[in-house]
Amino acid sequence: MISELQGQNYINLETYEKNGQPIRTPVAFVQDNGVIYVRTDKNSGKVKRLRNNPHVRIVPCDIRARPKG
Repeated sequence: MISELQGQNYINLETYEKNGQPIRTPVAFVQDNGVIYVRTDKNSGKVKRLRNNPHVRIVPCDIRARPKG
């Protein structure tokens, strides 16, 4: 379990466009045995960006993507 995320409902998922520009998206998540799971449509922009570049950054946030940590 990632302790910084304990008790949080959303993470700010930062993925990257092909040109390297970061895109931040608030997403609901769950943790199980140290793995973070996010559910989204397979054709969503964040999934397309992840296919091009699997590196991400995350931070706890509220539903409006305002960081909490």
